[in-house]
Amino acid sequence: RAVTYSLKAIETAKQCKRADTIIWQNSLSKLNHLYMLQLNYEAELEAALQAVELARQSGKNLECYLMDAASAYKHQHDTLHCLQYCDQAYQLIKQEGFPAKYGSILAYQLTLYSEYNHYEKVDTLLQHLSQLPNELRPRNYELGLAMFHENANHTDSAIRHYQIYYDNEKTLSGRY
Repeated sequence: RAVTYSLKAIETAKQCKRADTIIWQNSLSKLNHLYMLQLNYEAELEAALQAVELARQSGKNLECYLMDAASAYKHQHDTLHCLQYCDQAYQLIKQEGFPAKYGSILAYQLTLYSEYNHYEKVDTLLQHLSQLPNELRPRNYELGLAMFHENANHTDSAIRHYQIYYDNEKTLSGRY
């Protein structure tokens, strides 16, 4: 039902001349997430790419939608396109000076770049994320650190950060 209603919202936004592009983009992002949960990676990618196109037109929140597309490509094991979209988001965020508002994206990029051995970007991301005050650090910060340490074969550090993340995570799905 969630997919059906998301599709109806998107269709309405397409037909309406005065549709709010941000709502349309968010609807596509939610749909992309629903498809990911269903393991329907082709439909996930299609929704993510539509959201990227809308974000390019509107000039709003492009970094977020680029990372949705990067995730969709990752789920399809398309490393090249995954990193291309991740790099585009990274460059846009870098141009803004890595502000704290992108913390969750930066933490996710930390995991992707460490998984694919792009350590020059990992170092930059670690530096910017570690400088954020604790109250501004994103929820996925410890998870990003844990995955970085796991990919770097620092088992003890990975376990410590996974434990911190687990202890602080409030949702059952996050703990899982």
